[in-house]
Amino acid sequence: MARVFFNHERNTDGIILRLMEKRWHSPAAPIPVAAWADRMADQAFSGISRILALADDIDSAVEHKEDGLFVDHKTVASLSEPQALGLGMPPSVRFALQVNTKNLITDHDFGISGRWVDEANRSLRVEREGAFLFVEGSEYRLPEPLFGLVSAIDAFASDDTSNNDVRMERLAHLQSLLPQEAQKQLSIDKYFSNFRVMHASAFSLNLRIEGRSFDFDPVLFGRRVIEQHGTNE
Repeated sequence: MARVFFNHERNTDGIILRLMEKRWHSPAAPIPVAAWADRMADQAFSGISRILALADDIDSAVEHKEDGLFVDHKTVASLSEPQALGLGMPPSVRFALQVNTKNLITDHDFGISGRWVDEANRSLRVEREGAFLFVEGSEYRLPEPLFGLVSAIDAFASDDTSNNDVRMERLAHLQSLLPQEAQKQLSIDKYFSNFRVMHASAFSLNLRIEGRSFDFDPVLFGRRVIEQHGTNE
């Protein structure tokens, strides 16, 4: 009896996704991409449909390669949870991203950084490779919008943002990754408050202004939580 399963090989640009078949007393061998839909039937219908459609799209970064498909990190992050799990990828990260800022946005030495914390607010040892996080020995997927937010924070930290134009351009991109309601508040606030983000399947925000800062409470509709705390240091 054969066992069929997906595996992925990571690199700096993305992953090589393969569907493998393991028979008794034989090493696992890749199944041709053209046979994926038939071999997996309903087990991973959503994920296979999405990834094969992208492979046929000439404008997509997904492409046929090495008995499988190359899938870039941005596409990995864009998958829904059922799609990603069906394709053999790890679950979405279950920890909070604590985003911290230093000084005013208008200051040339304004800084922004992020760290991952658990429910007890304990900092975690984390390594990131594109859309994958390795948290103290366990592997997770970094979904959107967290992927875009973390990438923007890393880019801001690596750039020389002492120039006002460069700093504002990077901040505008980072701001665009936040929920629409929060963007409106940030556009009139010279303080980029500290906040915490966790992956949620759906949520809305109850916003309010407090002095020169903003604060808002999450209204959740999923298993995971999004929290954002407006504080001035």
